[in-house]
Amino acid sequence: MSDRNFQILLIDDDPIFSLGLATALVTLKDFQICDRVNTASALATLATLKERENLIAIADIPSVSKVTNSLHFFQQLKKNYPDLPVLLLTAIREIRLLKSIRTLGIEGYCPKGTNIEELASVLQQIIAGNTAWPEQTAITQQHLDLQLSVPNSPPQWLLNLRRSGLSQIKESLLKIEKQLENQDLPSFDWLYWQGRQRELKVARSLVDRLLPVEVILIPSSEKESPQTSLPIPSSSSELVAIPSPLENLLSKIQLGVRNQTPLTLELDILKQNKRQELLYLTVRQLQAVLEDLQGLKVTRVELESRIDIFVGEVWQKTTLEFFSKYYAQEKASISIVELIQQNSLAIANSQIQKIPCVLELLSYLLYDSSLAIDNVTYRHNSPEAKARIEDLLDNFTIQIAKRTIQFLLNQFPEDETIKYNLYDRKFISSREIARLRNELSWQFRQDRYFLEPKAIFESRYRLFVLKGSIIQTKSISASRLPDLETLRGIPFFVTLVLETRDALAPRVRAVIAFLGRGVVYVLTQVIGKAIGLIGQGIVQGLGNVVQETRYRKK
Repeated sequence: MSDRNFQILLIDDDPIFSLGLATALVTLKDFQICDRVNTASALATLATLKERENLIAIADIPSVSKVTNSLHFFQQLKKNYPDLPVLLLTAIREIRLLKSIRTLGIEGYCPKGTNIEELASVLQQIIAGNTAWPEQTAITQQHLDLQLSVPNSPPQWLLNLRRSGLSQIKESLLKIEKQLENQDLPSFDWLYWQGRQRELKVARSLVDRLLPVEVILIPSSEKESPQTSLPIPSSSSELVAIPSPLENLLSKIQLGVRNQTPLTLELDILKQNKRQELLYLTVRQLQAVLEDLQGLKVTRVELESRIDIFVGEVWQKTTLEFFSKYYAQEKASISIVELIQQNSLAIANSQIQKIPCVLELLSYLLYDSSLAIDNVTYRHNSPEAKARIEDLLDNFTIQIAKRTIQFLLNQFPEDETIKYNLYDRKFISSREIARLRNELSWQFRQDRYFLEPKAIFESRYRLFVLKGSIIQTKSISASRLPDLETLRGIPFFVTLVLETRDALAPRVRAVIAFLGRGVVYVLTQVIGKAIGLIGQGIVQGLGNVVQETRYRKK
């Protein structure tokens, strides 16, 4: 390696991975990170860096669905900057695509997950003018056919969803059969249970057909010659296992989600199935971020310092995937990606940072950390910790989904395509949409200026939790002294009013109680006795008159 410092440009659409890779690369001698960009802005950034010496790019395949667009990016990259060494660093293992990219003149390739020492060795080869493609990229047709014959394993949460759904349907059918065995069952009840039985059988058939099954592939050569059979990698061992709280949350979302809080929620505008879809996407994106953080081996200190970036990534990916199917890109003057990027900072500062106990939640899911509840530390697998984490996870998922719908209502509430695909029937009219937005606006101001300062002053958080399929509110106690110290303006004045009320209330109550006792004494001991004496005198007078009348008659 020479004494020159080489400038590395990171091109990746995943900001979390890019940040982690930059953090690892700065530890290498003779390498400096000059910039981190996504594929959309890579060419424009290179135009400003082309005069730099010793520049090398590490690029991922663009996150688009069409292969031709991926190849077009690398074609433009090598066409405009033919002397720029490029290392392809991607998680995609599709052989045909990798071979096509190699033919465009890309100097090297490493799969994501390569350790940093091996990555440094590949960079040195490329800088020395050599190509650094592994031998296995020269794939024969036999290997290609083998790869194409192995289907992608479905995600574990979807398999769990299938199993739990079929189990619940089976239990319900057994209960219905017991009802139908009753000989004294009225005709109307018998018809009702028959209908329920048919509905559940149809649901079982749909779940069986639509949700994937878990398939274990056994190569045919294994039976003939176990010694020469090719080992098939287990995809499940390469994936991060979904933590139990995520599984429980998915099973609750499966039942449907209904708002039974006294509040109006942004999710109320969605159809029932779209509400479930949005919450599913949120859980899936949270799982993806957790897997990225585990793969990058992010420490607790790094997690705490960049927590807002990671949570913002969950919101951005959820919003992009949810709306990209319904947003009419060809009719819009700006892309959905640009809209999300423009609004991400404002939403992160005003909303996402207010989601409570996110650091405790991610630490628990990533590191199996213990959990402090009411100043008592509980071990990771204790019932108290599991119950608290389920509440925090429910709240996190609902809050991210709420922020996604806030983005919709702020940017294109009257878009016809979105209205008829996403909105519940009662929110189709502009009047109902305006009424919902006004109610949400009023609740936001009430929460910002009164309810939230009151909760901070009382050292508690309000959570949205799922009890079965029902959204409910719940309060938990936690120290909020840092939040209290940052209050200004009207929220701070509200806390002063509450403090003044708390200070005066006992004294005022004491004075009122004293005055009340005095009034009771006057009414009972003075006025009451006086009235009693007067009454007694009147009765005695009437008695004397009666006696005198009788005496005179005699």
